[in-house]
Amino acid sequence: AMVISQVANDGIYYRPHLISKITDTNNKIIKEINPVSIRKLEISPKTLQLIRASLRDASTIEGGTSSYHFKDFPIKVAGKTGTAENPHGKDHGLFMAFAPYDDPEVAIIVIIPQGGYGAVAAAPIAKKILETIFNINQPPVLPVAEQQKQQQNNQVPNQPALKQEEQTNPTKQN
Repeated sequence: AMVISQVANDGIYYRPHLISKITDTNNKIIKEINPVSIRKLEISPKTLQLIRASLRDASTIEGGTSSYHFKDFPIKVAGKTGTAENPHGKDHGLFMAFAPYDDPEVAIIVIIPQGGYGAVAAAPIAKKILETIFNINQPPVLPVAEQQKQQQNNQVPNQPALKQEEQTNPTKQN
């Protein structure tokens, strides 16, 4: 993940972090976590731009190894699949990416031991991770009051309520 992060950040390696700020319950910022630059990759800007564009194309242009998953993704993803041979079993599947391409916010790597090809095993999981991070195709979040109401009624959120007959006789089959 450090390498893909450096590619995403124009060759600069920042100390990894999981959060950008800490807030209180009123969204008042208690502490901001600012990126700390550790070192810069020794590579020409032209070469770095070629690598970035190639990673984007592999994820967005028809025929790219992860384009099946990301060509219609609403945020441009730059990524690379990989398959590591395993002499003791099925090959390991890998996928590394950063997004959004134009203004990177996140770098990820997914490794699936004995998962097979990276495009088949790891890229779909990376897509789910990115959907979650960027709130794409996520179920709506209910207000706290509605969640509490559903919990009091022993109802699973976003599920229809059971009919009275189903509640009293759950084993009855039609």
